[in-house]
Amino acid sequence: MPDTSATLKIVQSPTIEDANLPVPVHFNGIDQPVLSNYVQAVPGGSSNVISPIITLTGTTPNLNCQGNTRIFEIVLTGNTTYTISNVIKGQIFIIRVQQGTGTAYTNTWFAAVTWITAGAVAPVETTVSNGITTYGFVCRGGAIFDGYLVGTQ
Repeated sequence: MPDTSATLKIVQSPTIEDANLPVPVHFNGIDQPVLSNYVQAVPGGSSNVISPIITLTGTTPNLNCQGNTRIFEIVLTGNTTYTISNVIKGQIFIIRVQQGTGTAYTNTWFAAVTWITAGAVAPVETTVSNGITTYGFVCRGGAIFDGYLVGTQ
């Protein structure tokens, strides 16, 4: 007859000294702390942030994801076509697009974006004067991306 007994191993969670985390903190997916006004800073206490907001200009901007660049913003001045460079598999980045005053402009995204939307089509950005639409992207490898509509104002 096969042995059907089970072995139970009890492991104590490690102690984190001087972590200064808000309580309660359980690293089991329950009761995670709520962080507000959070800025991810460079280790060592520097006041520089890991991902600065990069302001794009013109109608053919390049989203250069070199280093820790993950957040972009642009105010449209005409119909805009984006290119991307220095992105690696698994990288996540966002772009905040604001319409200019008056005329509504369109966006043309870099190649190989699979839109995770109804119908798998690129979402239509707001046409409201000075309105804001935010998009998120995940690099799936090479020049292949998943695209998301994060929100529209």
